[in-house]
Amino acid sequence: MNVLASRISGSVPFVVRDEVSPERVDAFFEMNDEGCRAISPLRYEARLIGTKRGIRLEASINAELERLCSRCGKADTLAMTWQVVLMLVDEAQAPKRDEVVLETDDLDVIFYKDVIDLEHIVLETVYVELDSHYLCDDSCHGVCLKCGANLNETACRCHPV
Repeated sequence: MNVLASRISGSVPFVVRDEVSPERVDAFFEMNDEGCRAISPLRYEARLIGTKRGIRLEASINAELERLCSRCGKADTLAMTWQVVLMLVDEAQAPKRDEVVLETDDLDVIFYKDVIDLEHIVLETVYVELDSHYLCDDSCHGVCLKCGANLNETACRCHPV
């Protein structure tokens, strides 16, 4: 959902409740090669509040995702929730220098121009928050690289035990 930044003013929150279709979520993760699939729509509630610095975004994001284990390939369905607080700043206020030293407060800043693309911010947030190498279990033994046997379920016949 796109929100005109001009609609956000003062301390009265502008609240948006929306969802992103599983197909859109899947296309985003496929584009970023994440090994993840949406089971249901990704739902979010965003509160946008005008501040002196810009627009404060407080969001709650809920998703049911299927993740593949990086070692054995087992698919797991996970219900996940994220709480996010970001500062949205008009790109006209962005530093004009080629190199900028970032402070801790700068790490949660997103620049926008006229329109705030909440769907993109939500998808980027989920992408960043996901573990890059999901494991079905910390003790997952993976698969044999020679015969492909799932070592969590069976002994490999390639090597004597």
